[in-house]
Amino acid sequence: MTEKELNSLYFINIELEQIKKDIESIKEQKRQLKIDTSIGGMAYDGMPHSSAPGKPVENKVISYEEKKKKLDDMLQSEIVLHTARLVDYEMKKADIEEFIFSIPDAELRLIFNYRCIKLYGWDEIGRILHCDRRTASRKYYRYIDQQELK
Repeated sequence: MTEKELNSLYFINIELEQIKKDIESIKEQKRQLKIDTSIGGMAYDGMPHSSAPGKPVENKVISYEEKKKKLDDMLQSEIVLHTARLVDYEMKKADIEEFIFSIPDAELRLIFNYRCIKLYGWDEIGRILHCDRRTASRKYYRYIDQQELK
């Protein structure tokens, strides 16, 4: 595991939250689509609106249903796409967390947990562990360097 991969956990978490919000927004649009009972975007009041021969209400209903179906299909494909991205990011996050929790040394595991998962700064980590910030950062980078050499 490289330092860049470990530091990417911060951005992965941000993207996960954004994807979840996007999925909820799309689902809300789908709910609104089902609730919308108007015809052609306007409520039908029973009054004639056109002097053209034919069945204007029926044409509007058909047109509306076609648009509704296309929009519903488009929203569903967006949900599938976002869900795939969500699963991908969740897997990356799980890999990073698995690496951190597999570190045998308890102190190192705490340093990695505070730095990568909880996003603490070196001063804060040093204060928590009762050591100098440089000591914590050296242990962190030394362990990463050792892992990259394996």
